[in-house]
Amino acid sequence: MTVLLSPDAIAARRPVARASLAPLARSLRDELAPLLDAGTPWIPAEKARLTRAGGRCPRDGVLLDFDPWRPREHRCPVCATSYRDEDHYRWWVMNYQLWLAERSAHAAALYVLTDDVPCGVLAADILRGYAARYASYPNRDNVLGPTRPFFSTYLESVWLLQLAVALDLLESRDGHTALGDEVRERVIRPSATLIASYDEGSSNRQVYNCAAVAAAGALLGDEGFIAAATRGPSGLATLITSGLLDDGTWYEGENYHLFAHRGLWYGVTIADALGLSLPHEGLRRFREGFATPFATALPDFTFPSRRDSPYRVSLRQWRIAESCELGVARADDPRLFAALAALYDRRVAEGATARACSTAEAERNVAPVRLSRASLGWKSLLFARDTLPPLAERAQKSVHLAGQGIAVFRRDRARTCIALD
Repeated sequence: MTVLLSPDAIAARRPVARASLAPLARSLRDELAPLLDAGTPWIPAEKARLTRAGGRCPRDGVLLDFDPWRPREHRCPVCATSYRDEDHYRWWVMNYQLWLAERSAHAAALYVLTDDVPCGVLAADILRGYAARYASYPNRDNVLGPTRPFFSTYLESVWLLQLAVALDLLESRDGHTALGDEVRERVIRPSATLIASYDEGSSNRQVYNCAAVAAAGALLGDEGFIAAATRGPSGLATLITSGLLDDGTWYEGENYHLFAHRGLWYGVTIADALGLSLPHEGLRRFREGFATPFATALPDFTFPSRRDSPYRVSLRQWRIAESCELGVARADDPRLFAALAALYDRRVAEGATARACSTAEAERNVAPVRLSRASLGWKSLLFARDTLPPLAERAQKSVHLAGQGIAVFRRDRARTCIALD
């Protein structure tokens, strides 16, 4: 069984990674350079912890910057004060564990697609390190469900997904190894068992629980895990038909849509790799979900601040461009091509994309900057189209999202809009 792509499909991607997507491969490799130069990756001995104070500036109330190379120094992006409290460190540990796990998938993708041996060694070292460390994290002091490295089950699910993908990619190239047996026994099975014990119903977090258990089932050859994750009462088939509304939006609103939809992408892609059928209506809603974030965008290309959404979050971020690319990799969609034209607009000022500090699928909203296909992530290296058609922006039209209960009226080539919720 495979997690995301069969060995044959991975082999077919190699020419793409060396030609049209070579700039993306190079930029991803450049970001790994500090980790490759640092030797064996460091893994924290402490469990992540959620507190009222941890991770936020006590003066400005904003999240502190995450720097994977500064575990004991946490800077406020507003007042520039640096904090060194234990509570901030324990919050940093959450981000670091997700960041490091993602680097394993990132490195493994480069290894199998570009024959970059040091990247393969890095991915294996991260997996080996977690195999040695996982059982030492205590399953206590949790907030939402059981977990060892984190304080909520869904975070462990996001983390496990990255490790499962990394192991699967390595084995697509090197075959089944002793390291694979060790990681399955010490990480994949115990972590998936823990995750599967906590059903969060229709929550956006359950999306990741299902995806992680399905990925573990694929690696373990465990049909029970796969069945529960895809066809169980709170499984993938249910989530894409009831969690996604008929207009393609996640039922909890725009502030959760992109997070949930990224998790559904893993689930649907794993189901595709396993040859499992999913409800046609659910798949239609899933495909529609790639475009819905742009349907309600404000004229300044930001999200509306509804419910508990943060204020003025830009759509001009690399992970949103990646979502569009993954959408058009599945099917032509003029709305996504228009969104990519806006996202790849060369008139936008250059700046840091913050991809190097990405913490897997956890939201990290950053300032808008100029993007290109070289700004995308490792998933695009595996799945994005070889080339895109000519892209042209188009003004958004008025829209009625009946499932979500939102109507947006646009005038003056979308420079003016009124939204009714």
